[in-house]
Amino acid sequence: MNETPPRWHTPRSAYIHVPFCRTMCAYCDFATFAGVEQHIPAYVVALAEEIRNRSGYKSGAMEWDSGIGSPGAEPDIPLETIYLGGGTPSLLEPAQLETILKAITARFGALSNAAEVTLEANPGFNPVVIGSWVNLGVNRVSLGVQSLDDPTLKRLGRTHDADTAIRAVEALKASGSISVNLDLIYGLPWQTLEMWQDHLRRALDTEPDHISLYALAIEAGTPLAKQVSTGQWAVPDDDLVADLYDAALPELARAGFRHYEVSNWAKPGHESRHNLAYWRNEAYHGFGVGAHRYIAGRRSWNVRSLDHYLAAMQSGRPVEDGSETLGQDALPGETAMLALRMRDEGIDFARFIERFGVDPRDRWRNIFEEVAPYGFLKVDDSRACLTDRGLLASNDIASRFL
Repeated sequence: MNETPPRWHTPRSAYIHVPFCRTMCAYCDFATFAGVEQHIPAYVVALAEEIRNRSGYKSGAMEWDSGIGSPGAEPDIPLETIYLGGGTPSLLEPAQLETILKAITARFGALSNAAEVTLEANPGFNPVVIGSWVNLGVNRVSLGVQSLDDPTLKRLGRTHDADTAIRAVEALKASGSISVNLDLIYGLPWQTLEMWQDHLRRALDTEPDHISLYALAIEAGTPLAKQVSTGQWAVPDDDLVADLYDAALPELARAGFRHYEVSNWAKPGHESRHNLAYWRNEAYHGFGVGAHRYIAGRRSWNVRSLDHYLAAMQSGRPVEDGSETLGQDALPGETAMLALRMRDEGIDFARFIERFGVDPRDRWRNIFEEVAPYGFLKVDDSRACLTDRGLLASNDIASRFL
């Protein structure tokens, strides 16, 4: 029995959801709301209350090598990463962010100097607030740039232009203590290979520390899905989307970025430690509207309605809307599927054996023998990783482990 609960059982990370946006993007299906900024003060109070008082699913006596937890009463472990996502957390005033972060330290203890604190932001924020963010402990900002091409931004319904995004990156980097990530979208119906390479090079010219590339997804129930169904937008061509992704690989490598996860590239030392906890299928807290948490083998999520969340918090009712507990059959497969997203780490055999007591080479021998000869997987004595060739088939390969 370990003295300290392992990371897959007791969280060292917390996700905090801030659902407010100035406008709604056509492709977004997150729990976000526009035009209701008057609810921000009440939401901050409710969010801080949830953080301080949620009883949660805490560690206790259990057989940790099973990977499945059980309720207990040990105190929470201090956090190593915090991620304020949304929505647009940068809409909050510094004092409101301070209220949330003070609730975190009241619940989990003071953050160490090594803690990673990420804030999602949209270009167009007042640079004056950067100093306040730094003073609050924010050391990583993820900018929802999406593109540095003005016509593309307009068609996506974004409220900023390319110059605003570039100035935002410059202001953040001038702070000297903030790691900057840029989110970019590719696979747009009007996007040619040449256009995409030009857009990506413009983004690299701003010298960010981290790049996340996301293929446009048509999510049911979004305005974009309706536009596609009525013929206003075309569904992106799969072969072209694959070509766009392939074209990004050498561009990012030449710029000094390490491809550490299927959709993420980082300069050395700027990997997202918070997101690594997700890809390793480790435990994490989640607070706020629609937030998910994964603690001691149990995954649960909050209500997605802002009104219901506020009413429940004000009346002392639970805000949890559902849960599931993965069993011994499903959890190893999900863990392997997520691990394959990490380019170099992949399915770490020693870590897998420690957690589940099973060697992946035995459990999934047939998958390794089927896929590896085609050059999609590299399997050695310590791990199994996707090759460059396997990247474009990553979803199909990963699904086999489920």
